[in-house]
Order: sequence, then C-alpha cells, then structure tokens
Amino acid sequence: MRRLYYTADIDRDVNVRVPGRVAAGSLDRGFGDAPRFSSSERGLGAILDLLDGIGIRGTLFFEGRTSEVIDCARAAGHSIGVHGYDHEDLTSLGDDHLRGTLARSFSAVSDRVGRPVCSRAPYMTADARVLSAVRRLGIRHDSSSYTDVGSPSEPFLLEDMVEFPVNKARDPGGKVIAAYLWPMHEGRRGPGDYIAMAASAEGDIVIADHSWHMVETRDGGVMSREDADRASDDVRRVIEGILDIGYRPGVIRWSRTSSSWTVPVSGPGWRTTIGPPGAVGSRWTGRRPRRASCRTSMRSRRPCASAGSIPRSGRTRSWALSRGSLPARGRDGRSSTRRAAAGWSAWAS
Repeated sequence: MRRLYYTADIDRDVNVRVPGRVAAGSLDRGFGDAPRFSSSERGLGAILDLLDGIGIRGTLFFEGRTSEVIDCARAAGHSIGVHGYDHEDLTSLGDDHLRGTLARSFSAVSDRVGRPVCSRAPYMTADARVLSAVRRLGIRHDSSSYTDVGSPSEPFLLEDMVEFPVNKARDPGGKVIAAYLWPMHEGRRGPGDYIAMAASAEGDIVIADHSWHMVETRDGGVMSREDADRASDDVRRVIEGILDIGYRPGVIRWSRTSSSWTVPVSGPGWRTTIGPPGAVGSRWTGRRPRRASCRTSMRSRRPCASAGSIPRSGRTRSWALSRGSLPARGRDGRSSTRRAAAGWSAWAS
C-alpha cells in the first residue's frame, strides 16, 4: 500500500539567508529583512482548514521562533516536528551551538504546539552530526533529504533514524521535479504535474509545502483573497488527486506499535521487516507478549527486546513501526472511503 505524506514547514515568511547572520530573515518588501510571521500564521490556518476539509492529518515541521510568535493551537491534532529555531543552516553550527539550538527549538515547539516526534532541517541540509544531535532529543524520524531522481521512494534507515525523503523525478519533458510545492505556488507548475509524479512513483510520496506560500509568493508578494483561495484549491487538488489514484494518507510520528512494515537498510542486500512485539519477520503470531518483557520506557523511548531486530556491525538494533487509521470525511461532510493514517513510526535502540 503506497502512502501519501503531506508535510509543511511552518517558518518565517519568505525566509532568506542574511549574510553575516546565523538566523534567517524574511525577503525585504521595503521594510528591511527582519523576520515576518503574518503570512505564515494565515497560511497555517489555510492548511489546517484544507486538511480538515479533506479529512486527513498532516505532518507539520515548526520553526521554534515561529511557534512562539504565531497562534498554532489548532495544529495540536497533527504530527508535529521541529525545523530549527531561527531557520539556521544547522550544518554550519559548532557542536555546542547546534545542541543548544535544537534544544531551544524542541522546548519552544513542545510548549506551544506539542511534543515533536520528527524533524526536518532548514534548507534540507542535515549531516550525520545534525542527525545525531536530533536523536539526542528522542526523535527517531527525519525528512531532510530528497530521493535520487527516478529511484524508489520509501523510508529507509539513515544514521539510526527512519528517513522519509521528499520525492524527485523527471516530468515528461525531461525536467527534474521535486515534491516541494513552491513552483506551483509561484505559477511554474500545476497540480497535474505532482499527480503525474505520484502516479509514476515506485513507493510512497512525501509532498512538502510552506505555510507562508499559501498566502504569499516570493515574486508577487501577499496574495489577494481570490489568489489565496486558488492556492488552497491547488493544494487540495494535488492531495485528492494522489489519493484518487490509490494512495492512502499517512503521517510521520511516534506511537505504540500495531502492525509490521518492511524498511530497506543501508548496505548491500540488507532488508528487514520491523513489527510489534510478538511478530516474527512480517508474520504476526497472534500471541500477546508478556507484560514484563514489553514494558516501554516513556523516558528513553526504547522498545522491548522482542521487537523485530536488525543485526548490523555486531550489534542489535531493535525497531518497531506502527500504522493506524481513522475515518475521514470529505468537503461535503459525508463519510469517505479514504482512511487517514494515525501514523507510521519507529524506535531505535
């Protein structure tokens, strides 16, 4: 079953790098490059209305400072991730600065929205050192990379985390298309391009968006009400079009295990099925594990020893993954046959 993950970065309006500063600014509209957040707040509302109307949940990556400035209470029902604190290039920070920045972002998002369960690095730039620092926060899921053009798109293990890459492919004209929706918001692509991309994909598809892009474009500035409604409708057409060709919606999150799933592991010939305690490979035994052997520490987020194991480099890494569903309703309020995933998740020991 192929999954559609709709994700959005909730960050400052039209973020730009500012020479000589670690923190990003906003594109100068005649008032300087200081960060702005009004379009991001309005855009987040549009995204939440859109997802509610379709009847699915999304994965929202919050920049720490943005979460402190805007009203984001309604986002609590979705899967929540971190996206830096000031939209920094995390790979450029020293070790202490990196850990402090991530901790500050994690704390801000936890206080204002909910405990983060996944991460996406600003500028999609994360190396082994960044991912290691993210893991220290108890996060085991990341989406800071792209697939190779034309390669299968499914989550994989990277630096002891489950990586959900954003898709890349070639359109019929031979041009590279990424599953970030900004070219559509800027008028350079249409919803059909992303639906066709999903139709030709081998595996899951991770769609990425920006909250501010729902109401403001980089080239044209703040949208009129009509243009903002059109932008929301375009995103709706992308999501519903991909669901209509057989995808099921999913979110990137941690939760208790309920079923098994196969994940490719780095290295030649490695592939494993990971599942709940009591599962053998991809086959569910039907036996409820003993409580003593399956107690999970909520503090350490470590799974019980009976979870599916991946032997590598002389060590055993235990992983558990979950999948669930909830009823969805369409824009007309009637029940839909679509099922929204309550979450795929994994733990690493």
